Amino acid sequence: MKLQKGQKIVLSIMLSFFGILIIFAVFVKCNHKKNELDVPGGSANSQALENKINEYYETNKENDENTSAKSNTLNGVYTALITTYKKSSVGDYNIPIYKAYYYSTNDSKELARSEVLEQFGYTDDYVKNKISNHFKNLYNQEIEKGYVEGHECDFEECYLSFYRDLNTLDNYALYVENNKLYAYISFDIDSLVGDKKFFDSLNYDYYKIEIN
Repeated sequence: MKLQKGQKIVLSIMLSFFGILIIFAVFVKCNHKKNELDVPGGSANSQALENKINEYYETNKENDENTSAKSNTLNGVYTALITTYKKSSVGDYNIPIYKAYYYSTNDSKELARSEVLEQFGYTDDYVKNKISNHFKNLYNQEIEKGYVEGHECDFEECYLSFYRDLNTLDNYALYVENNKLYAYISFDIDSLVGDKKFFDSLNYDYYKIEIN
């Protein structure tokens, strides 16, 4: 049966539509593959951890398209870091939330954060001290630049708890890169004094703290 001109146009539109859907599906699949994390080792334990990591990634990816994942291995310790985001209650910006997984390629087992620290020769108290010094440096810079009044806002209760919405230094994630160990910690970069401008002026990742 010979198609009329109008039918040809409708058919062309439908084919174009389905073509776009196919291209989109291929793009999504490729993007998914790019973000999958492979746990080295090829054992049942590494596969179980890989499934756990990718399940967490996929679950959170559905809620936020900006979710990112990366992994690296140093001295037999594999670390995977997944970053999701939550909306700030103060302004129109996102706050990163870090989730880390650890694995020993030597012992073929998932590691606790404390075991990672032990393998690198550090303690939890040492890392928390590093994180505290990081924030003290930010605190002093904000005082110097006039964002914070030091005599009105002390470091522990006011700056950390109230301004940075950080009531504990324990919620950090470890990640290895560039032959170094880093701690990532989530906090709010804005407060009642509008100091997001201060953080926006910094030329480094202030959520990332070098441990070595």
